[in-house]
Amino acid sequence: MLIKETICLYGNIIEGVAKHSIANLRSIRKTIPEIPALFSMIRQIIRTKELRQRIIETINRTLYGYPGIHGSLSILVNHRIISKTLKMRILEIWSWRNKEHIFTLKDREYGKYNDELYVNVLKVWNELKRALSDAKDKGKI
Repeated sequence: MLIKETICLYGNIIEGVAKHSIANLRSIRKTIPEIPALFSMIRQIIRTKELRQRIIETINRTLYGYPGIHGSLSILVNHRIISKTLKMRILEIWSWRNKEHIFTLKDREYGKYNDELYVNVLKVWNELKRALSDAKDKGKI
């Protein structure tokens, strides 16, 4: 059970990191040059920090969307930040992660989560960290 929970936790972390990474893609932000000026105007006009942040988040969500794990990984592949192989390995972890809720399972899990699967998850996580670090060093994110 401990291995399963660790795999689910890593799956959640990977999803969050992938979504956060695409939000910081510089090439996506540059596609609409007026956006930084618009945000600057919003910051000057609206004095309430909470309202200002909600407006900016709404604009970002409208323009760029908040895709799920599949969409986030596809964007990272399209921008050559991660490989297609890494994407498939992450999606494999995601399928294991989606079995987190015991009441949704169709059969018993005993023996399905093992040390080999755990080590594989750690390798994928480290590969993703390395790819994102390289992208950051190159100024992509």
